[in-house]
Amino acid sequence: MRKLSLPYYLLLLILLLFVSNGLDYFAGSGKAREWQMHRIQRIFLHKEKNLKEKVNRVAEMFSAASEKCVIPEEGLNLLRNVRQKDVTILVYRNDSLCCWSDNSSDYPVAIKADTLNHPLLKLGNAYYASVLQKKEPYTVMGLILIKHLYPYENKYLRNTFNADFHLPSSVGVAKAPLDELYSFPLKNESGTNVLYFCFDTYQLKNHPVRNFIPWLYAVFGLLLILFVRKLLYQARSAKEKWVIFLAYFVAGVLLRIVMIQWQWPAVLYRTSLFSPAHFAAGHALPSLGDLLLNAVFTFSLAYFVFRHISCRFFLGTGKKLLILQSFLYHLVFVAIAVFLHLLFDSLVIDSDISFEIRNIPDLTVFTFIGLFSIALLFVSVGLIYRRFAEAVANAAISPKVFVSSLFLAMGILPVSRIAGVLSLAVFIFVVSLFIVHSVYYRKRNVGFSFYVILILLFSLYTVIIADRAGWQKEWERGKVIATGLAAEHDPVAELMLGEIAPALASDTLLPLKLQPSVFRYDDLDNYLQRRYFGGYWARYDIQFTICDADDSLLVQPENRMTHCYSFFSDMLNNYGYPLSDTGFYYLNNQNGRISYFGRFRYKVKPRNEETDLFVQITSRQIIEAPGYPELLLDEKTSSALKAEGYAYAKYYKGQLITQSGKYPYSLVDTMFRSGEEFALKKIDNFQHIVFRPSADNLIVLSKPVSTFFEKLTAFSYVFIFYFLSAAFFLLFTSTGIIESAFKRTFRNRIQYSMIFLLLLSLFLLGGGAVYFSLRQYNARHTEALKEKMQSVYFELYRYVHKEKSLSPDWASPGFSNPDELLAEISNMFYCDINLYDRRGFLIATSRPEIFHRHLAGNLMQPDAYREMQFLHRAEFIQKEQTGTLSYFSAYVPLRNNAGEFLAYLNLPYFTRQNQLAADISNLIVALVNIYLLLVLLSVSLAVLLSRQITLPLRMIQERMAQVKLDKKSEPIDYPGMDEIAGLVNEYNRMVIALEQSAELLARSERELAWREMARQIAHEIRNPLTPMKLSIQHLQRAWEDKSPHFDDLLRRTASTLAEQIDILSYIAASFSSFASIPQGKAEPFNLIDILRSTALLFEGNESARIQLELNGLEEALVMADKEQISRVLTNLVKNALQAIPSDRKGIVVLEIRKTNEGFRIMVADNGAGIPEEMQGRLFQPNFTTKTTGMGLGLAISKRIIEHAGGKIWFETQPGKGTQFYITLPALQNGQ
Repeated sequence: MRKLSLPYYLLLLILLLFVSNGLDYFAGSGKAREWQMHRIQRIFLHKEKNLKEKVNRVAEMFSAASEKCVIPEEGLNLLRNVRQKDVTILVYRNDSLCCWSDNSSDYPVAIKADTLNHPLLKLGNAYYASVLQKKEPYTVMGLILIKHLYPYENKYLRNTFNADFHLPSSVGVAKAPLDELYSFPLKNESGTNVLYFCFDTYQLKNHPVRNFIPWLYAVFGLLLILFVRKLLYQARSAKEKWVIFLAYFVAGVLLRIVMIQWQWPAVLYRTSLFSPAHFAAGHALPSLGDLLLNAVFTFSLAYFVFRHISCRFFLGTGKKLLILQSFLYHLVFVAIAVFLHLLFDSLVIDSDISFEIRNIPDLTVFTFIGLFSIALLFVSVGLIYRRFAEAVANAAISPKVFVSSLFLAMGILPVSRIAGVLSLAVFIFVVSLFIVHSVYYRKRNVGFSFYVILILLFSLYTVIIADRAGWQKEWERGKVIATGLAAEHDPVAELMLGEIAPALASDTLLPLKLQPSVFRYDDLDNYLQRRYFGGYWARYDIQFTICDADDSLLVQPENRMTHCYSFFSDMLNNYGYPLSDTGFYYLNNQNGRISYFGRFRYKVKPRNEETDLFVQITSRQIIEAPGYPELLLDEKTSSALKAEGYAYAKYYKGQLITQSGKYPYSLVDTMFRSGEEFALKKIDNFQHIVFRPSADNLIVLSKPVSTFFEKLTAFSYVFIFYFLSAAFFLLFTSTGIIESAFKRTFRNRIQYSMIFLLLLSLFLLGGGAVYFSLRQYNARHTEALKEKMQSVYFELYRYVHKEKSLSPDWASPGFSNPDELLAEISNMFYCDINLYDRRGFLIATSRPEIFHRHLAGNLMQPDAYREMQFLHRAEFIQKEQTGTLSYFSAYVPLRNNAGEFLAYLNLPYFTRQNQLAADISNLIVALVNIYLLLVLLSVSLAVLLSRQITLPLRMIQERMAQVKLDKKSEPIDYPGMDEIAGLVNEYNRMVIALEQSAELLARSERELAWREMARQIAHEIRNPLTPMKLSIQHLQRAWEDKSPHFDDLLRRTASTLAEQIDILSYIAASFSSFASIPQGKAEPFNLIDILRSTALLFEGNESARIQLELNGLEEALVMADKEQISRVLTNLVKNALQAIPSDRKGIVVLEIRKTNEGFRIMVADNGAGIPEEMQGRLFQPNFTTKTTGMGLGLAISKRIIEHAGGKIWFETQPGKGTQFYITLPALQNGQ
């Protein structure tokens, strides 16, 4: 991007605006939905065509099969494959189902005639488009999933469309168009309308194409920043830079005000990133997206200041004023740091974003956006602070004074009373010291290691603050959960009561059981417990009371009689709160237990007298039971149960009545007692939030304390994230740092080879460890499932071993149907149980709500059915899926004592699937954390080892770099006896030999130089002496001949001699200048001033245009003789002008750039260039390409530049021009 010119940037910006607004208009006009409907129509017709082909093939296979409802392996594979494509195939023989490709929905077991006439079917939990093919006696039905329609939604169950349609679940499906909505028909191959997709106005316009527009805006913003950066680079003066910077600042602030005030652009503020639900901190930061935009804008301003704007303008001139300003500016910086610290606190505490970095599964993209935004803001402050430090250092303020003013300014921190002030103070002070050190004491620009140290420091600060603020957030969340627990509600129970109430009210069997002639309380209690209050209700004590208008009750422990209706009416009046749409009440009796009450009235024959059934439900003491399957809870109820990561206990009058989780609570509350409403206690490496809602009740919420290893893991994740972000940024802004980091040096090759091998081995070991751990975990889980299956089998066998068959009508003296039997066994072993007959149809289940709510079909899973029915497997375990919930499921054939088949026994193990998934997740996270730490340790070790290995080589390199012919080189003292020692010995021998050779060479060069100098002087002096001799000889002849023009000739000869004497004087002076160039007075000065004065000197030249390019630099301080450098530049520009032919318009470019070594000046022309044969002699003392001059200018320039510690060289293209380059080391803080 840096090489793009300004017009290209403008073109790209305009193009992006045009495309983004065009897409927004296209989506908002409804055209995008029309195109999408056309695409869905094509997809559906393609699916229908393919399904017809598959249905025909299946029908032919079944009709050709020798056995009933048995097809070859090819047909089974076909049925298995269509399952993956939202397609189902059902095969009926004589209108009875005999084969199916999946059991995800409630498919009809018998086909009806009216089914054939409907292209759209609602079967169980979904809409399907149907395709039929009859081939007697078989009928094959193909179903294309249109949309799921579950009775409720949760994280496993979503009312999604066919995956190929890419429609949001909010879009409706109807058999006829709806007037109030936009309806689009879906036609089948015959042109019949199968269904209509129904959109409201928002859905119609909110096409997925709009999801790309925020990304286009992001690219637009990035290009805009790069465009301003380019403008600043090309600005020719400080004034221009300030104008550009202020214009960008004002425009950016106004734009942000407009965006926040009017939520513009709307397509951006409709995204979840800009939703206040995740984070909001006042009007200026109404969302996480606004925080990100503000951070990016602030960072761009700070970066422009750092690179292009001089801070010297804001400093005074007097020393006392500078010290005062230093203190005041430090005060401002510290105040800003405090503000950012509080903002970070607010981001962690006041958002719904998880910053528990050690728990990777809980992190979202918003976590990293938040960390990135805070990091950008802190880096912005750091950039401006470093620029400010540079200005103060250049103003000759000593580092001691500078640090002292920082220390004084930080005095506000101890009295600020903000949380985490110590961490903030240490972070500010250490980072400031690093910046001050980099400004005052480093002899060269900062390297990559400097940035790594800063990243380490900020990562440490981030982890400390996130952990402290995270615990504060957990404290507040814990108080809310504890308050909810104290409310003594059970959302699952209330959900189930809502389902039980209508069934109980309409039960026709109950009035018969209540008839006086047959009434027995034990039978009634047994009936109600088994039919309505099994399974989950095992954690409650349930009491049933039967009363009519004249009955009384004996109330215990008072042992008093009271009217039945009055007693329960008073109870409801005092404690009862009705549960909506049910006949049940919640009893807020503050007894430490959860209580519900229900009242149902029946007319009992033979007199049709009204009899009431009262149901009292009270939670048992010290409940410790696993949770209800999340699959069976709607999203609202599931959210109400969220207390993940916590254990909790309830105490009533000092005694434990309820507990959940892994913490072993005491039976009495002694250790948790406190005089406060809320208290925090640390016991057994657990943090306990203690809540006392009343004098008799106590709630304890417990969570493990994060360990040092977990904090170290969090630090590793944060460091890697910041490191990668910084490396990515530096890759595009500071190519020199990246190039040096990846330069193919010997040390880098050793370092990266070691890192690569270590990482490869660790990744292989880590991947293998995770793979085998999961494999072993699944094996143990499967083995446990087998053991549970065996236990269930024997318990069930005990009840049915004498039966000849099982059916839904089965009953026994203790159970009215098989569902009750399975529910009893399910409560005993805490697992779900299904029974299927030989045809694969459901007989009974311990969890009937799954099938009543159409969450799953009433058919056996087809792969399991094939394995058990046709391959006669004694046992089969596989993974199955309901919605998106994946779980293990086991099957065995159930037989009687005669060995005859009764049913297929199935254990779908999804009840504890959440816990199993959490265990697997924790295992993987633990392994990943360990290997991440090993990776960081290995990389650090590789870097240290490579440095240690190459340390002797670097020492030799440094010594060799110091070797000069005119100075004595010291030998290296190396104590080792390895290969390096041999290299050192050779170096020492070379140094001695070089010293001797240097003396001989110096003597030889001096002699040669004198000879060459004598030859050159003789040659140059001979040129003026010849005309002098001839003139004197001519004058002598005129004297002897008594020429009448002797006087005139004498005057001309005198003039010629004087002219030649001047030439001799010039020659002597030139050689004297070259022989002994004065050392000059080295002083700090700004190269920019010299370049501007040089350009101004030649600005009036008519033959060429002088072009000055400063590339955003206002200061380029070097240590050299200012006058000599000015002479060099003047000489180069003069040479450039003289090298331009008269037939072309000349351009001479004076350019300066900042480099890693210092500053590089370029003097370029578009002249004739330098011929190749002359290039090697250009800096020789007597060489010139011009007709006049001694050829000493470039030689003298070379000596001046080298004396200043720089270099001079040239590049040329004959016929096109020449570029002379000068590099000078930058002045480092006055040194």
